[in-house]
Amino acid sequence: KVEAAPTKQTHNLQGTFVPSTGLVQANPEQAYPFDNANCSGVYLPLHRPTADPAMDKTGSWLYGPHFKGRKRLWESRFQFRMKHDVKEPLLVGIELEDYVPLNALTKRLMGITVAALRQVAGSDLYHSTGDDPAKTEGSLEKPVFAMPLWAFDQLIVTPEGETPPDLTDPHFSSFGTIRADDRTAFVEEISRLEIRPGPVYTLAFWGISQFLNNIQWEVQKVVPFRPIDMNLFCGAPPVHLVLYTLKHEDGEARHLQRRKDYFFRLAFWSSRRPPSDRRLRGLFPEDRSWAE
Repeated sequence: KVEAAPTKQTHNLQGTFVPSTGLVQANPEQAYPFDNANCSGVYLPLHRPTADPAMDKTGSWLYGPHFKGRKRLWESRFQFRMKHDVKEPLLVGIELEDYVPLNALTKRLMGITVAALRQVAGSDLYHSTGDDPAKTEGSLEKPVFAMPLWAFDQLIVTPEGETPPDLTDPHFSSFGTIRADDRTAFVEEISRLEIRPGPVYTLAFWGISQFLNNIQWEVQKVVPFRPIDMNLFCGAPPVHLVLYTLKHEDGEARHLQRRKDYFFRLAFWSSRRPPSDRRLRGLFPEDRSWAE
């Protein structure tokens, strides 16, 4: 007897914007809107159903046809409408909430992981394990892994007055400029980009996804035959997906909170490895959608 492929995921990537507007889950029918002091836009998180191999293999999920034949585990699509000129370089990254003590083995594993990510994202990747509050006076840097905007994999700039692409469009992958087609040209286009009100900026990111299985909450393909529990690096979920600029400060290279101006903040986790109820209550102060 051949069993039918499952149609509902056992576990999924979940999260919430900061501040919260409700629960965000991967593979939605429509993108999630967000709005803050710097920009407004929509966000579409996609993730292979890696906790459900049969579903992934058959492609019997909403975005299965898009992922067929592609190695990526996930893809994040963003669309921004800016509220002011952006003078400083925009950075995209992963940020932790608190400093996480690392033993010698974990530091070595993190070093290997960062080296693997740097091969894909580029040498301009910024990584810091953050400042130990027990050993640092004054402002603290959070653990962070940040990349320049050209670490994205796809760019579409829609002139003011024209209609930007729908992030759920089945033909989305054919739009705009793709980094893999011509890396040098892509970096040059991003470097010349003037980010300002008027145009709509659409970006997609998947390059490092082969290493980060967010639903299984594992780092993979870094150490042969051995996935790494993400909590070794992050302590406990959530982890934050962020876009920010840095205010210039003489003599200061760290990405301190006082220097950051956020354009996007999403706290995320796997439903398989969720944050504590206490942390979830802090992330969702106005509702309990996370408990449904």
